[in-house]
Amino acid sequence: MIEEHVEFPFPARAIGEKVEVVSVDLSEDGEELVAKCRRRGRPYTLLLTEVRVPAEVPGREWIAAYFQFLGKRP
Repeated sequence: MIEEHVEFPFPARAIGEKVEVVSVDLSEDGEELVAKCRRRGRPYTLLLTEVRVPAEVPGREWIAAYFQFLGKRP
């Protein structure tokens, strides 16, 4: 559902590094959302909760709602 409302790709930070988030998907166990990221041309999959999304990303409010649902801060 988030992927329908957020514009991909978008810049973000993960573990203190700049990344590009290219999509969001369910984790293998179906319990959490993961961010499919790229950094320096290499693909990475991270929990969406590990990614800092800038306020200016169109559709960020959908990601913020997911964080709120989990009881976490975006």
